[in-house]
Amino acid sequence: MSENENYVDFENDIKTLEKIISDLENDELSLSKTMELYEKGKSLIQKCNKILDNARLVIKEHENF
Repeated sequence: MSENENYVDFENDIKTLEKIISDLENDELSLSKTMELYEKGKSLIQKCNKILDNARLVIKEHENF
């Protein structure tokens, strides 16, 4: 997967996280649905953090030129 694809995925993942947060704020979810959304959100956060870490490295490398 290319870096540009990662950044597109990042933006889509952020939108998904926003939806998950909105859903989790709904008091009418079952415990199992809440846990499912929590785990999905946690996984997306880890993925997004890796993409951000990579972007920081790229920026840092360009600053050193």
